[in-house]
Amino acid sequence: MSALCADVRAQGAPLLLRDSDIFTRMRNVRRLGVGLFFLCVVSALHGCGGGGGGGGESEADKVINSLGSVIGSIRGVELDTDSIAADVRAGRTVELPFAKVNNDLITQEVQLTLRNLRNPELVAAYVKDGVANDFEALTLPPPATYQGVVEPDRGGVAVFTINDEVVEGNILVAPDGWSVIEPLEPLLLQHDFNESQRNAALAKYNHVVYNVMNAKGHIVVDDDVLSLQAASAGRSAGLGGSLVLSVVADGDQELYGAYPPDGVMPFWLKQEALFNVVDWLFNCVEPDANDDNSYARCDNAFDGGSDGFQATVRIDRLEVWKAGGPAGPARDDLLEQSIVATHEASPPCCGPPHTAGRSALVNFFSGKSVVGGAGLAAGIGGLDIYDDATCHLRAADSLCHHCIAQLVAGNEFPGTVFLQELLLAHEIGHVVGAHEQINPLFACWLFGEQCGPNLMGSIAFGGNSKYLFTDDDATGRIGPLLEERLGETP
Repeated sequence: MSALCADVRAQGAPLLLRDSDIFTRMRNVRRLGVGLFFLCVVSALHGCGGGGGGGGESEADKVINSLGSVIGSIRGVELDTDSIAADVRAGRTVELPFAKVNNDLITQEVQLTLRNLRNPELVAAYVKDGVANDFEALTLPPPATYQGVVEPDRGGVAVFTINDEVVEGNILVAPDGWSVIEPLEPLLLQHDFNESQRNAALAKYNHVVYNVMNAKGHIVVDDDVLSLQAASAGRSAGLGGSLVLSVVADGDQELYGAYPPDGVMPFWLKQEALFNVVDWLFNCVEPDANDDNSYARCDNAFDGGSDGFQATVRIDRLEVWKAGGPAGPARDDLLEQSIVATHEASPPCCGPPHTAGRSALVNFFSGKSVVGGAGLAAGIGGLDIYDDATCHLRAADSLCHHCIAQLVAGNEFPGTVFLQELLLAHEIGHVVGAHEQINPLFACWLFGEQCGPNLMGSIAFGGNSKYLFTDDDATGRIGPLLEERLGETP
């Protein structure tokens, strides 16, 4: 494979990653498990999406290029997800596509380790019906969240969710940059392609790949905290052992429609995939490059971007509303309604006692284009703090550990995985004590190769944004707050 692909890339030809025995099969047909094999195909008529072909453009590539005009330069790829998942589960190294800043498509060798974020008692996801006042419990398959290394001698990192149908996640390696892989089907649905267009695109590709520096669109995050409250500060950030950030993920009926249980990316898998990135952020963002690093286990003590804290994410509950439930189009109304639903409602919302009340963080994911901004936090430093066990948002003296994040395209939010991750991490940053930065502060990562606004910058997220917190946030606010309020978490 390597020699063939090297020859193709040297000629500047489009690179197409496909399973060698499925050229004529629709992507929703079970593929033969014959091991991972990338075949580089050069075709004058069928160039890779975003890269262009020769004398003509297929219907699939027209769709990919149209999508790219909205979300940025992308490449369409067909991945043998069955084989990739089998190799990853077996602990074998896999080669995954990687988009460079100039949109060249190469492969990176990735070694991934299972990072199971689930509470041992979490065995089902819940679909709630507020109209019928009923719910359905969906048995969860085995966890599929992984973290690991990219070509260990180069010091890269990889954070992925991988199963038999989906490869979604991030590859970061200097100097090539930060590349994202995500399934194509949800993007097509969110951007209103008709059934014929979707079928044409999915017959040829099942994923897209892009470099974040090529991403279009942005999220304006100015003034996105509903009730500002200062976190406690001034305590030492010397934490004794790993803390546990226990979380509940909920979502509205639009999220259920955008990520249905029978889709390639059901709601609970999307929620789990995003919290996997938060876990990586809180434990092993760009560790120092040395031989003793252990990216795959995330036990390197480099936390939050500045050695300030370390908190392992534990998912206590995954749920969504099929009907009824929080429906406010404005983000502040939606947030307040979600708080009421997860803390004051009778079962089936949370069960006795309310699961959300025992967890440190509740995030409500929306599948609608939220009015007023794509995300919102109930307060700064409101981690697991309540007024009489209920967060009354309009009360000036209350703190609350809730936040919301939009996941679909709308209001200048392209709905890509890259921006979903940044938005969620930003809002959770508020809940764990980080303040909005009206004047953007810059940070460098990828071992100093790329610089740009850090996570709590107030202007906007874009392709040069980073996952890093400032030193002051990490050591002066987040670390002490987590130690104070999560220290007794079981």
